[in-house]
Parts: sequence; C-alpha cells; structure tokens
Amino acid sequence: MKGYPNWFKGFIITTMTVLFLSGFLLTPTTLDLRLEWDMPWRLTADQRLYTVAAHVLFSYVMLCLFGAIWRIHIIVGIKQKENLYSGLALTGTLIILAITGVGIFYFGNDMASIISSVTHLLLGVIILFIFLYHIIFGKRGNK
Repeated sequence: MKGYPNWFKGFIITTMTVLFLSGFLLTPTTLDLRLEWDMPWRLTADQRLYTVAAHVLFSYVMLCLFGAIWRIHIIVGIKQKENLYSGLALTGTLIILAITGVGIFYFGNDMASIISSVTHLLLGVIILFIFLYHIIFGKRGNK
C-alpha cells in the first residue's frame, strides 16, 4: 500500500472487520425476516437498528476507502499485473455488495429484495476470504 499513510491499511482492515461482524450479527434476522426461517436467536428491534446503522455507516466508509484505493493501489496493480485476480474479485464483489445493499430496501418487488438479501449475505461471507487471500498472498506477487 505504497503512497498511503501508515494508518490507512489498518483503517481498511478495521472497516472490513466492523462490516463483517455487523453483517454476521444481522444474519439471523435476515434469514428470519427474508427467508422465514425459524432462528433460535436474533437481534432485538433496538439492537437491529443500531447494528444496521453501523453496517450502513461503515459501508459508506468502505466505499470512500475504495475510491481512495482506486486512485493509486488498484490502478498500479492493474498496470503491473500484481495480485490481479484477487484484486478484481474484491473490486467486483464490493460493487455487487453495494448494489445489493441498496437493493435490499429499494428494489420494488419482494422477490427482488429477497434475492438481493441472499446475494448480499453470501457475498459478504465470500469477500472476507477474498480479502484475506489478497492480503496474505498479495506481497508474494501472485497473479
């Protein structure tokens, strides 16, 4: 992460961690409300409100960070073809997460909202593994 302040990488990792943990806490509620699965535990209404607020806030922070990452890190990575596949996978997954996150509440019909919710949930888990792979193997110059 050349060209960024020393704290930048830690801030990205912290943001991703908060997003993953808040998404994890929202999962039982999502499965209960969207798929009508009986869950043994889920957040109360007050807990859900604060957790959703944190998740949305940090998603906006992540999108801002993505813009900052795009300016140097992604452009250089593409030109140098370093860690290209995991970087493109991260970029694509983040874009789809942003679209499905909005779609959960704003797609006009119930089925589209359910598909958006399930897609968002699955990609939220998948992006964690792509992100970890990108960090761990990124310094080795793997394509």
